[in-house]
This record gives sequence, C-alpha cells and structure tokens, in this order.
Amino acid sequence: MDVQIGQYLSNIWRPGGLGKDPVGAERRAAQLAAIDPDWNPAALGWTVDWQRQYTYLAQLLEGGARPTAIAPGVTRHVDDIGRWLATQRRLHTPK
Repeated sequence: MDVQIGQYLSNIWRPGGLGKDPVGAERRAAQLAAIDPDWNPAALGWTVDWQRQYTYLAQLLEGGARPTAIAPGVTRHVDDIGRWLATQRRLHTPK
C-alpha cells in the first residue's frame, strides 16, 4: 500500500469511506472491529485533532516530561499541548 496509515484511516472514517454499498460497508466495519473495537475513534467522540494532540502528549511523556510541567504554552509541532491538556482536565474532572 502506498498510502500512510494515518491517511488511510482518515479516508475510511469519512462518510462512505468503507464503500457505497451499505451491506459491504457494514461487513468491512465488522471486520475492522474484530481487529480493534476502537478502529473508528470518531464514534467515541475522538476527533482527528484530539487524537493528534493525545499522541503529541504521549510523545512528550515518553520523552521524560512530567504531566505537571505540561502547562499551557508547551507545544509540539505548533500545537499547544499544555492548553489541550488543561482543557481535558477541566472537561473530565468530576465536579
């Protein structure tokens, strides 16, 4: 395959990305779900932007960054990962 996996997944996540035949598309979705139930993160509310920033956060942590040091203004590839992390904390902290 001559397409990068990220681009391939982005293409199949789009409406109609698994084909125009609904029966065939459902069969392909079931095959993908058998490999990975989370193959379509958008179904879980994880946008492509969310996934990219989550990946950048993981890279920072793997590189030795401490979670408390990743504050707004900490960037990776021009994305403000610190701001994204602060938003995630605010959205997912029990009230």
